[in-house]
Amino acid sequence: MHPWLDHIGIATVSWMYHGGEILMNLAWEGVRDNAGLWRPLGGVVEYGETIERALFREMEEESGIPESMIAETTLLGYQEKIGDGAHWILFFYAMRVRERWHERITEPDKVVDMRWMTLDEILALPDLHTNLPVALSLHGAKLRALVESS
Repeated sequence: MHPWLDHIGIATVSWMYHGGEILMNLAWEGVRDNAGLWRPLGGVVEYGETIERALFREMEEESGIPESMIAETTLLGYQEKIGDGAHWILFFYAMRVRERWHERITEPDKVVDMRWMTLDEILALPDLHTNLPVALSLHGAKLRALVESS
């Protein structure tokens, strides 16, 4: 069985922010999903794992940022997509980092770059993951308010 292809896949998306910026990563061209596109951190919820546990696990796996560095976690909402042979549900979170973390690429087979960016810089990216404009249209105002107040 493979998430999204032969059963419903559930995943988390983490908009990690501090000082008015959000941590984004650029997927390596060889990955199955999101190849060559900028995206926030996140990943699949594993069987028997809570959504929140998956959120923190993926965050640390992808950036090296430990759970203890998160000051606040806010559920922004969810997005469901059915089509193209897939069915998945994404849970979007905003996570305020206690202090600016010197992130590191911990999965070089999946990520080629990682940067802190403003929301306006993210929206101007030509190679932004195709699902993010929809998510930002749904949750962007709340995300912007949280990020800009940090």
